[in-house]
Amino acid sequence: MLLLGIDSEDRMHVEREWYHAQRLETEVVDKAKEWAERFAPEVFVVDPSAAGTIEAMKAEGIHVVPAKNAVFDGIQAVQQRLRQEDEVGALLTIDPRCENTIREFESYEWLKGTSTTTDKPRKENDHAMDALRYAVTNIDGLGSGVTLDVFDGKSGEFLRDLDLVFGDDD
Repeated sequence: MLLLGIDSEDRMHVEREWYHAQRLETEVVDKAKEWAERFAPEVFVVDPSAAGTIEAMKAEGIHVVPAKNAVFDGIQAVQQRLRQEDEVGALLTIDPRCENTIREFESYEWLKGTSTTTDKPRKENDHAMDALRYAVTNIDGLGSGVTLDVFDGKSGEFLRDLDLVFGDDD
């Protein structure tokens, strides 16, 4: 689970991560409830294949939407966020405490020997990358259109609520 914010310059910030493998659905929902109470998010964006988790979160009163899972389009959207803009700098930053997200960025790779029409990323150690892809596609118009909230980089305060994004469990 990643906690993200957008600042007034449209820069995305990965603020926190909750990174645990093979958790029970109840544990995930409990953590989502905890973050919902602590951070008052606008929405959770969840892997669409996790229908049970989505329904369990809804049953707990958590606002949740299924992510758009267009892998290649999502990767391209994240790549656009990785660029630097002259006046504002990096459009995507990751808090140093998010060690697993940083590690996944450093180890993310494409499968060898795939054709240019079927290129695919290696599907291992990519849970944070999937979560980030869901967030970016959601924020930048490729997802359901729910926007993240504003983080003011100068004051270090969030101007609105935060959104949370889940990676997948594969």
